[in-house]
Amino acid sequence: MGDGTQCETSEFTLTTTNLAADGGEPLQFKFNLSARGEFYVDCGTDGTLSGTGAVDKTITRGNTTNALYTCTYTTGGVKTIKFGGIATAYSTSAVTAAISFYNSATPTLVSGISGSLGAIFPTLGSSSGQQPQFYQTFCNCKNMTGTIPSGLFTGISGAPLAHMFRSTFYGCSGLTGTIPSGLFGALSGAPKGSMFQQTFQGCSGLTGSIPSGLFGNISGAPASSMFKGTFYGCSRLSGISSGLFGSLSGAPAGNMFRDTFYNCSGLTGSIPSGLFGNLSGAPADNMFWNTFYNCSGLTGSIPSGLFGNLSGAPAAFMFDGTFCNCSKLSGPIPSGLFGNLSGAPAGSMFAYTFNGCSGLTSSIPSGLFGNLSGAPASNMFLRTFYNCSKLSGPIPSGLFGNISGAPATQMFMSTFSGCSKLSGPIPSGLFGNLSGAPATGMFRDAFYNCSGLTGSIPSGLFGNLSGASAAQMFWSTFYNCRGLSGYIPKDLFENITSNSASNCFSNTFASTNLYTTCPCGTKPAATGWGATTVDSRAVCEVGTKTNEHWDNGTCTTDCTLGVTRFKSSTGLDYPLLSDPTGVHNIYFGYNNGVCHVPLVSGAANNAINVSFNGETYHASQPDEIMPTGFTGQPAAE
Repeated sequence: MGDGTQCETSEFTLTTTNLAADGGEPLQFKFNLSARGEFYVDCGTDGTLSGTGAVDKTITRGNTTNALYTCTYTTGGVKTIKFGGIATAYSTSAVTAAISFYNSATPTLVSGISGSLGAIFPTLGSSSGQQPQFYQTFCNCKNMTGTIPSGLFTGISGAPLAHMFRSTFYGCSGLTGTIPSGLFGALSGAPKGSMFQQTFQGCSGLTGSIPSGLFGNISGAPASSMFKGTFYGCSRLSGISSGLFGSLSGAPAGNMFRDTFYNCSGLTGSIPSGLFGNLSGAPADNMFWNTFYNCSGLTGSIPSGLFGNLSGAPAAFMFDGTFCNCSKLSGPIPSGLFGNLSGAPAGSMFAYTFNGCSGLTSSIPSGLFGNLSGAPASNMFLRTFYNCSKLSGPIPSGLFGNISGAPATQMFMSTFSGCSKLSGPIPSGLFGNLSGAPATGMFRDAFYNCSGLTGSIPSGLFGNLSGASAAQMFWSTFYNCRGLSGYIPKDLFENITSNSASNCFSNTFASTNLYTTCPCGTKPAATGWGATTVDSRAVCEVGTKTNEHWDNGTCTTDCTLGVTRFKSSTGLDYPLLSDPTGVHNIYFGYNNGVCHVPLVSGAANNAINVSFNGETYHASQPDEIMPTGFTGQPAAE
């Protein structure tokens, strides 16, 4: 460096808090260096620099071993520390910063920064040890106020490193203002694992929109945890820019966008189309877990193709809480949003995905979750559509694919809870072909307050469950489903052998209009533990009782006046009914009352034919066709 002029040029300035008033080591400020090179550190008036290679205000380092340096003062107060010099090599450790102010005492002593660290620790080339790390550089500097300097990392370029900017500003809750455009220099190339993990986590004072191109021009296949928790808790940021994450393509990586915008409640506007690039291939664990969790200010529709063209087997927690509590998102859920998934379910794969998205409208797309098959997994659809109160239309048949096998804990707990505008009947086979022992909370609150659903509960809806009850397994499953009618099908709980587990049938059918006694055309049946009612609603089996009949949608009984049959001299035989059915009937007076035989338009062979007002009718047996939903009044037992 010749006469040392370049070394002594100040590029970066740090201001401390009042050292005498803070609780750190008395009158000292510490920092770590790992870069090789010659550096200038001016500790300020009455400050003395110490550490390996430190002489006066100069630090000469011949290696990349991480070392601690200290500015020691004779008097207290606010100190200004200036840094200069140039690095010539960097540690190849993935979690060793070129410079860091994160240690046991220092973070709370930083009150402000200005200038450029990139000028002192620039990119030196593309080989190993030529790219600096800023891992945890300002981590937990909670007393640092003001704005982030716009040129803080000027001089950084090329391919990122794993953990390069991980937790750089983690917990810096005192920072204010906007995030500078181009803050991270001119990065380009393929992403690396954890490169921006938790970079701004807890920076609750930052405001404004997140600038486009913030992360340079990265492209290529995603890397694990690359944007995990990047803006976690940045509750005052106000917008997401298009192209924020560069031009990603290829297979997803684990945790890649987990918690990225978690609790960024101040974000407004819509989610940009193509935000996550052009992803394709098999899902990865936790890939979009809580990505937009509690982003309650986001508006507009969810963009079609937001998650690319995924295919293959589901992964654990892949879309857990992705849009949870995004209450102002509107419009329909795009068809094909999750690609073309197939194979066995994974734990919590769609738990809380749209939980609390009360502004979403229209119907649930058919095939939304792909073509699932195989054994259920715990929490797989836990609260998926919880309180999506504006979703409408019928639940698509086959929505959950063709799952089969033993139930899993909370697998469909609160799946449609609060979806009060869903309409039409519950599709037969909705939950696939389940079998085996019940699981805790498996259908708890599944249709809670789905007051718009109509029709009867499909036979075999829960598959072929068998064995002892499990806690909370059907707690409030159909609570307040006022539009449902009919009865509890015989096979619904036929092989469940007990009802002793905690809250296993608590309020299962409460506030519904299901029959309390078996209606016309059915007869009482029993559950596996011998009950003929569940939650005071009747368990029934299809099979006409000897004295009950359906005809033309009307429930009636055999005549109760002392005669029950009408027989002709030619051997024709008809039941006499208590009530008229259809439009025309033959009326028979007997014992001060009237009984009836239904008439059908037109003449018929081997029937009693009747002419009336120029038209011919023939006597008919009751059609015994029960209308959908069994809406007639239950017959007396």
